[in-house]
Amino acid sequence: MLRPVKKRIEHMLKPFPTLYRWASRLYGTVNRSTAPLSPGAPGALREALALAKEWASGDVGDYYEFGIYRGGAFAAAQRACRELGIESVHFYGFDSFQGLPPVEGIDETDGIFYEGQFAAPKDAVVRNLTEEGVDWDRTTLIEGFFSDSLTEEAKEAYPFRSVAVALLDCDLYSSTQEVLSWLESYLVDGSILLFDDWESFGDDGDLGQKRAFSEFLTKHPGLQAESLLSFPPHGQGFVVRRGQ
Repeated sequence: MLRPVKKRIEHMLKPFPTLYRWASRLYGTVNRSTAPLSPGAPGALREALALAKEWASGDVGDYYEFGIYRGGAFAAAQRACRELGIESVHFYGFDSFQGLPPVEGIDETDGIFYEGQFAAPKDAVVRNLTEEGVDWDRTTLIEGFFSDSLTEEAKEAYPFRSVAVALLDCDLYSSTQEVLSWLESYLVDGSILLFDDWESFGDDGDLGQKRAFSEFLTKHPGLQAESLLSFPPHGQGFVVRRGQ
């Protein structure tokens, strides 16, 4: 009910960043739903996880989500695995629980993102996930801004395995860059990457997640990406191919 109204208001207020931010905060206060902000995310996750299961020759790997907000997409991924009979996946969720970090450089381009946007307290997220029936024995939430949490120390502290599916719902070029750099060692042939904010800047490949992924692939010539699926309103998925 609220989502179509929100889209219309966003479109009208986009040229006025101060008003846009005020309206965004108001919407976050009024709308307490745990449903993903991207309505196409649950379906995309189910399709990606089904493919990961189909392609796996052994263990499927693990699920990674960067930017879990209120937990709606994260819960949907677990629900999809239950329905698909995928039992070996561990679910890792990374979030600051304080919203976006300071928005600087090219991420400031049109003012649609701002520091603290999409904040959701960790205790509220845990409560949401519990109500959604997540299996806490298969769930790990890692708190912190990516610059602090995506470290070599974290790789030693947790038994991370290869990526089956990763959802990058981190909005910014800088955050996406940090995620991809850290995640590279867990990408195998057939890993699926879902970029929730791929089209946030339209066709401009010099901004946002498009730029971060393009630079990442240039830096790692042994990796290739094949377009896999798109999902509303801004999402795009790729399957990773890793050369020998």
